Amino acid sequence: MVNARDEHGTALVAVLLLLMLMTAVAAALSLNGHTEALIVRNELATGQAQAAAEAGLNHAVEVAIEHIFNWKALGFASSDAAVDDVLADANGGTILDLDGTTVLLTTCTAGLDTCAVDHDITAGVNAKYYVEIVDDPAGSPPATSSPSAMTEDANALDDLNEAIVIRAKGTAYDGTEVVLEAYLSALELGALVTNGDLTINGNITVDGAEGSVHANGNLTTNGAGNSASISGDITASGSYTGSLAGATGGEPTVQVPSVEASAYRSYADYLLASTGLFQCDNSAGCSGGYAYGATIYDCTTGGTYCRDNYGFAYTTSGGTPKWSFLNDLVNGTYYVETDADINGPGNPSGGTPTPVNLTVIAEGSIAVSGNTFITPHTTELLFVTDVDLTIAGGVETGELSAQGQILVHEQVSAGGSSAIAGQLIIENATDTVGSPVSSNTIGGTVQITYDGGLGSATYTVVGWRDVRQ
Repeated sequence: MVNARDEHGTALVAVLLLLMLMTAVAAALSLNGHTEALIVRNELATGQAQAAAEAGLNHAVEVAIEHIFNWKALGFASSDAAVDDVLADANGGTILDLDGTTVLLTTCTAGLDTCAVDHDITAGVNAKYYVEIVDDPAGSPPATSSPSAMTEDANALDDLNEAIVIRAKGTAYDGTEVVLEAYLSALELGALVTNGDLTINGNITVDGAEGSVHANGNLTTNGAGNSASISGDITASGSYTGSLAGATGGEPTVQVPSVEASAYRSYADYLLASTGLFQCDNSAGCSGGYAYGATIYDCTTGGTYCRDNYGFAYTTSGGTPKWSFLNDLVNGTYYVETDADINGPGNPSGGTPTPVNLTVIAEGSIAVSGNTFITPHTTELLFVTDVDLTIAGGVETGELSAQGQILVHEQVSAGGSSAIAGQLIIENATDTVGSPVSSNTIGGTVQITYDGGLGSATYTVVGWRDVRQ
């Protein structure tokens, strides 16, 4: 008979071992659950702080860019002065909306870690952000090719290199912090840039320190265009067709700003309305004692009075209203609610041409013809058109000593012996059916000379980073 006494208690040991194993598993599961809960909470807090910082950064970027762009409406002498005002307001002051009443940002001189002025986000969350706007560090090189841009100095309230830094700290409900930085600078483009296709037919010349040509679409050179003289890069983001030396396709796209005449309305001194009224459009008033919005003259009456006394005429040929700039009396910056023709200013009969100071911002197309000699009345800005630009005939637009931006919403056709001193930027928006131009073409012996430095009022984000704490 077999004695089983030695197996007594085996089941108890097995049960105890199983209980120990189950306890260990339960502890592991509990620890894992707690760890995962912490991870989720940390991710939630980090995401919340990240979102708050992004909200603050986007807010500050929008306000700063708008503030600089609207320098003239805000009463500054230049866009550089508006940049300095942003820096001054961000050090103990406030940056206001354009109506002058709504505080968009409130900042202080303390650093991000100690500033007590935050913007609370209370819509369902308990987060906040704080924003500071500062000049970039002393010794920073010029951010643009503008002749006036210099290496940054130690004066925190005087920008020299056309660049500023916006820093935003987002704080979550549990104190988790995320800091983001954006680097803002004036948008810098070459002499001729289009957001679409471009065809060069003529023996054109593009020179100057920033004499480059770029098309975000396809670039084609035909005939004489293959002998064009272009001092800078000749590039296309699409394909290049032709035999112009140095031209390449497949290059990165460049940022082309949107062009909208109404965005430049604040630059105008006068309004040429679609109804034929010539009005004061300057908030500070106009010469002759005219207040903002006052009608200076009704150009639908009085025969040639407007031409003889102000230099322009209003017509409604075929039922379509149009304003024409005809002689040297047109000095000023005009906002035109219709098409605009420019033919004759700065070209005295039998005398030496003297450029007229004229800037035209039109909701319609702009056509330049004949012998016209003009330089910008508003600093840096020559033409803005919501539709097309045509330049034809023996035209000289500007002097080589003057720099002017030409901004076109749709398309451009330039030919003849035109000479443009400055920069031609074409948004290439969808063509308006029946408009004068449907594709971008440069021909004849057009000359564009550009040494850089334009677009100083159009700031954009050129870089950003997550600042690790």
